[in-house]
Amino acid sequence: MKNLIKTFFVNTFLAYIVSCGEDKAKNRIEDINIDCSTTETPFNIKNLAMYTSWEDVTDNLGLYGITAETGSFGDFNDDGFSDLFIAPSKKYPEIYINTCGTGFIPINLKERTKISENLDYETFKNAATYIADLDNDGSLDVLFGMSGLRHGVRILYGERGLKFTEKVLPMEATSSQIGSVGTIDLDRNEYLDLYIARSPNLQGDIKNENLFFINQGDRNFVDVTSRMPDTLRYAGSFITFTYAFIGWQILNGIPEYKPRLYIGNDFDPDFLFSHKGGFSFDQIESNTIRELTSTMGLDYSYVGDDVVMALTQTFQTAMIRIEPNGVVDISNRLKAPTGHVGWDIRFGNFDNGLDESLIIANAYLVDDSNNPEFGLKDTLFYIQNNHGWFRNKSDTAGSLFDSTDIANRYLLPYGDFNNDGNLDLLVTSYDIQNPEKEISHEPLYDTTTRLLMNKGNSNNWIGFKFKNSKYLGSLLRLRSGDREAIKEIKMFTGLGANNYGFAHLGLGQKSAIDKLELFMRNGKIKDLTRNIEINHYNWLE
Repeated sequence: MKNLIKTFFVNTFLAYIVSCGEDKAKNRIEDINIDCSTTETPFNIKNLAMYTSWEDVTDNLGLYGITAETGSFGDFNDDGFSDLFIAPSKKYPEIYINTCGTGFIPINLKERTKISENLDYETFKNAATYIADLDNDGSLDVLFGMSGLRHGVRILYGERGLKFTEKVLPMEATSSQIGSVGTIDLDRNEYLDLYIARSPNLQGDIKNENLFFINQGDRNFVDVTSRMPDTLRYAGSFITFTYAFIGWQILNGIPEYKPRLYIGNDFDPDFLFSHKGGFSFDQIESNTIRELTSTMGLDYSYVGDDVVMALTQTFQTAMIRIEPNGVVDISNRLKAPTGHVGWDIRFGNFDNGLDESLIIANAYLVDDSNNPEFGLKDTLFYIQNNHGWFRNKSDTAGSLFDSTDIANRYLLPYGDFNNDGNLDLLVTSYDIQNPEKEISHEPLYDTTTRLLMNKGNSNNWIGFKFKNSKYLGSLLRLRSGDREAIKEIKMFTGLGANNYGFAHLGLGQKSAIDKLELFMRNGKIKDLTRNIEINHYNWLE
């Protein structure tokens, strides 16, 4: 049956042009056509239960046997539905076009791309991806890092008709590991700048280094790493996995754009810097920061006026409150499991409540059945937020959250592939080879990439979609009755993956909005209260 479905998608749909939704696509796929104006997705039935659960729909949607460590959500063909950028290890990345929430069609990205240099991609590992409009031309671009490759960061610039031009990011030759790739706002202009976390190479001649690039437009990036303070440039001595560019501080209820850069390190303490603009960063030190080591993934949310950050670390998940002069440990609020090795972690309105909850990915790094630290079998955790206090609700979240199968879950980018307002998960896995079967390259654990569909509940929500990168770093503030919710459209957070052009807020059981404002990093404030539809995606032009 799976082969019949696959044949149907590939042979039937590859002959047409995608045209999903009521709005006409700006950039058409020239050889695919699906009219979605009358399509009713089979996944929009609302679950009236108040809890949140996910269903594995990987095989049903044409995502057959994909093994990838990294992938991201983005609408590449402007039809209003999120597509998938998948970067498998030792292969050139691919795009899977969303057929209006009913399935995905693979696109051979290499055939559609002007390649900068021919490489043996089986030698290298795709380590991180990031989707954004880097050249402000209205088409999505992709930044991806390849560990073990000299000049290992590439940009795929999107063009009309789903064509791409590949360019190598101009950087010092390196064969080291790429931790995270993403955007940052250095010079406060309309273009997104870049941050690259690079780890040492095996030869020892490349140090752990945080790299920075100014975007000058016209697809021109300039390496400005040497102009950064050494405390930032060499923050950490071994591996930098992840970072967050936190845009806003809420002071007496008033949002102010005062960015801070948090860098998570393995084996070393984490770092926190305040950004004064341009190349000026001041390090913020505290005892709590120095106690935070072996950070794999992190994400942050706003709880009242506070910025709260959750961090996955070796054998624990920590939570801190970021204050103007340091951080405070509030891990007692987080009823997260211990004794596991966490990778990615994400805040989101997964239950469409006003408070953002957490998803955590668990990993097995060694095959040691005698080590009790690795006795935990669940691979995903759902931690529900109740006014800043958290509780583990994995037992109601679905089969993959209560799985007894040993797996090594890695990244957790989320989106809404069927536009029903419920946040779906793309779950990748870290590919660890079995040393006893090294010749056959058989993985030690389940490495299949999974798409989990959120079955929803009776809560209300409001969503936004956009193409223009000027909205990255903006802050949404919503007021309804006696409750307030704050959501930042983040530059980057997490670990090696993102979703672009998408913002989502839960409303709980509230059915009306009293006030909705958008604070932009250029200082402008937009009142979005009028003409906003609840339980619907609204476009930001």
